[in-house]
Amino acid sequence: MAATGEATGTMEATGTSESSGGEASAGGTLAKAREQGYITIGFANEAPYGFADSSGEVTGEAPEVAKAIFAELGIPEVQGVVTTFGSLIPGLQAGRFDV
Repeated sequence: MAATGEATGTMEATGTSESSGGEASAGGTLAKAREQGYITIGFANEAPYGFADSSGEVTGEAPEVAKAIFAELGIPEVQGVVTTFGSLIPGLQAGRFDV
């Protein structure tokens, strides 16, 4: 599946390596997510792409696509964190989400 290969490449690109001293250095972000059974993803608060609905559940195009891709990668749960677009990179660097 092309989507699975692309997602794996994305995970490899966003995972930390041993040389970076990151928390996920033992096996990378993908291995950590598989082990714990979930991955935390930051989504910019932009409807219809990714947003929190009236009940607070993260929904939209990007979260639904992420759920399908990560399920194929053996990660059954996606935990979404809605933030502003400008907070995505700082949030990733601060460890608020995995990707």
